[in-house]
Amino acid sequence: MPVATGQDVPVTADEVDTFTASLAGTRRQRVRGVTSWRFHGRLVVRHLDDQFVVIRTGFEARDALVAQRPHVFTVPDHLSRHMMVVADLLTGQPDDIETAVRAAYELQRSAD
Repeated sequence: MPVATGQDVPVTADEVDTFTASLAGTRRQRVRGVTSWRFHGRLVVRHLDDQFVVIRTGFEARDALVAQRPHVFTVPDHLSRHMMVVADLLTGQPDDIETAVRAAYELQRSAD
């Protein structure tokens, strides 16, 4: 993903795809029109649409993301019991999104 320049530059779905594809062992899949990236079958990130992605995360890490960047990361009620956070690509800086995706990847890698 491009380096943040200090300006509000939205992250694109293509940038998320490119970055996630660079993580060793991840596989892109598209099911019923929804693109996701998985590591050994376990979710790392899934597109909801061009603005939002769901990122896998531990509960403590998720709470920290929401507390630190509430304009970027949210947990809708239907995901409150799941280890996931929704990221807004239009309000998040590239570093915010990249850090969360990399943490999701490391979480799934550590499950091996």
